[in-house]
Amino acid sequence: MRKEENYIQNGITMPIHCEFYHRQRDNPHLPPDIHYHKYCEIVLCLEGICNCIIGTKKYILTKGDVLFIDSNEPHATGFFTDLTQYIVIKFIPSILFASEQTPSEYSYLHLLHKTEHHRIYFKSDEIKDIPFLILFNKALSESNKKDFGYEFALRAYVIELFLHIIRIWKNDSPEIVATSISNSNECILQRAIEYIELNFANLSQTDCARAIGVSVSHLSRIFKNGLNTSFSKFVNSVKLRESEKLLLTTSMSITEIGDVCGFSTTSYFIALFKEKHNLTPIKYRNSIKQN
Repeated sequence: MRKEENYIQNGITMPIHCEFYHRQRDNPHLPPDIHYHKYCEIVLCLEGICNCIIGTKKYILTKGDVLFIDSNEPHATGFFTDLTQYIVIKFIPSILFASEQTPSEYSYLHLLHKTEHHRIYFKSDEIKDIPFLILFNKALSESNKKDFGYEFALRAYVIELFLHIIRIWKNDSPEIVATSISNSNECILQRAIEYIELNFANLSQTDCARAIGVSVSHLSRIFKNGLNTSFSKFVNSVKLRESEKLLLTTSMSITEIGDVCGFSTTSYFIALFKEKHNLTPIKYRNSIKQN
């Protein structure tokens, strides 16, 4: 289990990477290559059967199916038919949003912080009217040819792919994208999220409020109205996501992981983890072997 490095070209991290895979039957006795990276990932199965593991959940993709994998999500892909073909597009989440954002774009960005509430697996029959195949093939062609301006084309295709995915999320759960905060508070919420993700291990609500220049009570209201959760629950969700990654990609003990992620005690860490997954951290870690 490993952290996958960024894609580098001429010494520069490439924000988008697109690749076509043509695989034969895998050795079923080899363990899955569990890894994670800073890229979000969208997978389209072209032929055969593509077996994917995300965390401890297994997904079986057949022709035309699409899978969305979040940034830093431990995952692996295996192939168990005589011939499997698929396309993978990886992108750094920040490429979806311009530095000069319209206020509503912040609410779209917040969807990436709620991926545990969304479907990430889309069957071919339910997305047959969405041009996923066309967009994947166009992105792959631009990535291979690298004609003048291809970076703009890649970004455009990734944004359109993500647009179709978030519209599916909205249709599934309209309340998830509903927000009752002002445009200025949307900006404050995003700044708070960015601060939390960098400092979650040793963070109080007072620290965060002071860092972004608002009162504690105002920060509480923004999280409640903008994300329908409390500040502490959001911070715990960030800690739990990090703990999931460490459980699947390191040999650290449960106590060490709880400490690194900033939980006050090991027992509190285990209780929160079990509440979310209905599994203890040890059983969560062992379940990857069963998959």
